[in-house]
Amino acid sequence: MFFVLFFFQAEDGIRDLVRSRGLGDVYKRQGYILAGYTDSNDGDISGFNGGAGDYLVVKINAVGEIEWQKCLGGSGWDDANSVQQTMDSGFIIAGHSQSIDGNITDSHGGDDCWIVKLNSFGEIEWQHSYGGSSTDYAESIIQTVDSGYIFSGFTGSMDGDVT
Repeated sequence: MFFVLFFFQAEDGIRDLVRSRGLGDVYKRQGYILAGYTDSNDGDISGFNGGAGDYLVVKINAVGEIEWQKCLGGSGWDDANSVQQTMDSGFIIAGHSQSIDGNITDSHGGDDCWIVKLNSFGEIEWQHSYGGSSTDYAESIIQTVDSGYIFSGFTGSMDGDVT
């Protein structure tokens, strides 16, 4: 199974329409960045960590040719919900993870919000899980003007990082 959210270069009027319909954030350079999940490890997809699904991040050029693709996650269910190009030409990805292994180095139990920062080549710069012992999902993320990040989602937790 393969699911992607599409984020693309657009003019200001289209950008406003895309954001108003919740389709995502604009990719600032030529090409496209795609993020979602996969449970495949064949065809154009390699590096699957096993389990129910991994984040799948694919960078394609303006004519649809794959420049790089990454599977991120562990042995549980990991699903990316939002991706944005960052000021340093890298990418920030938000979603959720049930994994406690693989690329995930911290877990609070249940589903955690999982934020991953990639460089422009798709290599992990850092990653962090947020949440508590219940279900926590990150649905959207943006970079702030001070180069930080803010994400939104939902939680069923009343412990851990959730207060």
